[in-house]
Amino acid sequence: MRGLLFLSQTPWAACGRRGTERLRERLCLVRAVPAHAILKWIDEHEGSVSGTPFVIRGGTGMVTEEMVLEAMKDVYDPEIPVNVVDLGLVYDLRVEGDVVHVTMTMTAPGCPFGDHLAMDAREKIIAGTGARDAQVTMVTSPPWTPEMMSDDARKALGWF
Repeated sequence: MRGLLFLSQTPWAACGRRGTERLRERLCLVRAVPAHAILKWIDEHEGSVSGTPFVIRGGTGMVTEEMVLEAMKDVYDPEIPVNVVDLGLVYDLRVEGDVVHVTMTMTAPGCPFGDHLAMDAREKIIAGTGARDAQVTMVTSPPWTPEMMSDDARKALGWF
């Protein structure tokens, strides 16, 4: 079963705050289960889980464009404090079953962070949607212009 995470864990209270935080960090690295679903589950069950094994299920296989765009709002150009969606860097998005195809660009053709953006987008899409794979293609044409930014991005940057 895809997206199945099985843990045999002592009661949360026995972990203490530090142990719980470490467990949260480790669970967020599981790509088949969206991190937000894991953290929500942990918050709902904190201190109430007995010592018996438990299961967290994630990744329904129903990936939508809205889910992908929401996940990509956690991807930021390292030089600009605005996400790639609001910057207008996402040119095309297709979902085929549980595989996502994204075409995006950079704010400048010679941007040294292109590979970083593509890798970060891929990881965030998979973690945030439960997609089996995400293929992110970087393009330089057409070139990005500030007119592609959303109103939210303009506000965040102080461009009215």
